[in-house]
Order: sequence, then C-alpha cells, then structure tokens
Amino acid sequence: MKTIFLLLFIVTIISCKSDTTKNDKQNQALLADIKITDDTDIYGSWSMCSTSGNGSMTQYNVCPTVSFNHNGTGTVGNVSAILENFNWTLNKGVLTILFGRQSLQRTFPDTTYIAFIGKKNNNFNLTIRQQKLGYDYYLSR
Repeated sequence: MKTIFLLLFIVTIISCKSDTTKNDKQNQALLADIKITDDTDIYGSWSMCSTSGNGSMTQYNVCPTVSFNHNGTGTVGNVSAILENFNWTLNKGVLTILFGRQSLQRTFPDTTYIAFIGKKNNNFNLTIRQQKLGYDYYLSR
C-alpha cells in the first residue's frame, strides 16, 4: 500500500512540475512594456492649495499633499492625517486616478483627467482638469 502511495506521489510531483523560468521571463517582458507615465516630472509630492469650479475658486489654509510614486501608486494626505491611496497612470496628458474600495473620501471624484505640467524657474505646476464637471485642481512644488 505504501508503494502505491509513493508511486502516486512521485507521478503527481513530476506531472505538476512546470517551467516557471519561461513564464517569469514572459511576465517581465510584458511589465517592461507597461509605462505608468510619459512625463516623469509628475513623480514626487505636490501641494494642492487651490481648486476652481462652478465659477468660483477655493484657496486652502492647509494644503493637502498629493504624492505620485514611481510604481503607479499615490497618496493624498489631508489635515486630519487620513491618507487616501490610489493608483494612477499618465499617458499623452490623460491622467487616470483610481481609488480602492476602502477610500471613503475621494479627493479626485472622477477617474479621468487632463493634466498640464509646467515649469517656471525651479517651480513645477500641475493642473488637473476634470472635464465632466469643469473642476480644476492646482498643485505645485
């Protein structure tokens, strides 16, 4: 009886063995083709001190911090020390921001925006425009 179980075990091990090296190389090649951004100036932390929409402009006394990480993740930190996590991509000026289900307060309520990055002297400005509702978010660093 032991020999039958041992034989069955060996057959199972041999049949389940696969070449993971080939699969790993294919996955690495696919990941290398994925570009999170076509503008690396977006990487880093930004202060969002004003927004505009519906014909009015809002200036914040305490500016939330928006961070865009190299791996396509980001955070929004606000006054109450609550961090909102999101994933993002930026391609040809189209910024896509996706929040997870756990995020109750979404600083950016839509998913697709138009992004404009400008540099004046050593200061960077990032304008994120929400097309549907006509809102602009002004960030700087």
